[in-house]
Amino acid sequence: MGRPLLTLALALCLASPASVVLADGAYIPPEYGTAESADQRAIVVDHGATQTLVLETAYEGDLSDFAWVIPLPSLIQSAGISTVSQGVFSALENQSAPRAWIGLGGSASGGCGGCGGGTQFGGSPGDGRSQLGVTVWDTLQVDGYEVAILSATQSGDLAQWLADGGYALPDDNAPTLQYYVNTGAYFVAVKVDPDQVAVAQTNGAVATGGLEPLCLTFPMGPDGLVFPLRISQASSMGETEVRLFVLSDHRVSTPNYPTAQIDASGYTGAEDFTAFYDVRFRNTLSDLGDRGFVVEYARPLPEWAVSADLRSLLGEGEFFLTRLRTYLQPELMTEDVRLVRAPTDNEFEVDLYVAGPSRARYFGALAALLMAAVQSRRARSRRGRDGARLSALLGVLLLLV
Repeated sequence: MGRPLLTLALALCLASPASVVLADGAYIPPEYGTAESADQRAIVVDHGATQTLVLETAYEGDLSDFAWVIPLPSLIQSAGISTVSQGVFSALENQSAPRAWIGLGGSASGGCGGCGGGTQFGGSPGDGRSQLGVTVWDTLQVDGYEVAILSATQSGDLAQWLADGGYALPDDNAPTLQYYVNTGAYFVAVKVDPDQVAVAQTNGAVATGGLEPLCLTFPMGPDGLVFPLRISQASSMGETEVRLFVLSDHRVSTPNYPTAQIDASGYTGAEDFTAFYDVRFRNTLSDLGDRGFVVEYARPLPEWAVSADLRSLLGEGEFFLTRLRTYLQPELMTEDVRLVRAPTDNEFEVDLYVAGPSRARYFGALAALLMAAVQSRRARSRRGRDGARLSALLGVLLLLV
């Protein structure tokens, strides 16, 4: 009885192909992907005449020390400042994160308020109030944030105004602030109202250690779509990871920072995917002189991937998602990131499939284990017991290989 079953098990193992295509083409877990955390994550939405910028906020330590200055190329209205759910980042991460699959024979909270959907802000800006050479266009409170909209003609005046208002800034901020003052930028100064945040956390509306992302919608500046990176030079203490999700009607690239598409081929499944991918990523970044952005995803955003929160942010229409990532030292953050239409809309993603054991191999293992059970039950001699042990060992090996 044992020998025919053993022969069947070996035949299933030896005859099994390297992979078996499932009828529905589905991937079988496990799946390995890169981490969601990053030093800076931002969503940049191109609405044509306006731009939306969503900035993830996190803090450590005393809330009274939290302060943020965001330069913008045009004057933002108070209606263009709100918060969005953290879920907008999760939706884009889930769609675009580099991942690898080890398969079984397969083949490869609230809406955005006034900031989403390409809101147009008509009329003239309010009459700014000048204080110490700083023009204060508006002040407001938004979901735990205290916000001031500013402009200035001298960086020293701006730094003094911010210090007097309790906006803590690094000591060596003058060159960076002056860079933006020289371009005629406007500034959104943000600090936290500790009492409001404490209440929100008690009610479960704000995750511990973070605030809801800040959403800014403003008229498109003269340089088009932009991410304000240079401002981070004043606050970054070392290498900073920057991850951008750019949503437009086309794929984008960065003309003032070199851009390259990562090549993540060659993954075998025998090593940790995160470690493998990080080496490839660093090599790609090195080829850019350690000052550039790596394209990790570029495809039209499918409707099924658009959560309710994300739709509220985007408004109507279809969008092309480009995911860009980099690691930069502060001295390399020399200018803001301009985002322009790429030469082509070629689609790309890192979604690797590595064939695991085929279904035939699993069936072979099952047959071997079943045979072992039958042999063990019927064994009446040492030879029979040895055969049962051999069949069991074969079944285990088939599952492990």
